Amino acid sequence: MAGYLMGTDPSVWNTTAYLIADGDDLELSVDARDNWSAAPAMPAKLAMTLYCDVFGTRLPLATTTVELTTTWTTFTMNLAAADIAAAIGMPIGIELKNASAATESDNSWIGIDNVRLTAQ
Repeated sequence: MAGYLMGTDPSVWNTTAYLIADGDDLELSVDARDNWSAAPAMPAKLAMTLYCDVFGTRLPLATTTVELTTTWTTFTMNLAAADIAAAIGMPIGIELKNASAATESDNSWIGIDNVRLTAQ
């Protein structure tokens, strides 16, 4: 079952139990689509962020924003632990946000599904 985010909704996030290890190559994959957008909000956008949890505070490590279509598409982003040496040993987390315009008259609904984080 897919999850849905309206443009005026806050982001959704989850800190995993996985600790970033030296040498990790992390890949976030998300299936997403534009379920509905008002004309001013088109194209709908999804912001994907990888963060580390530093004593209860989310510290963004990498983010990307992708444009969605009405077809389910898999979007990915990568992060090398070598680029974030200060985050080694910290829990990794995922944050997703409908990054389309977010006013009541300029809105959208996006669908997200099959969120996967892999470390190699």
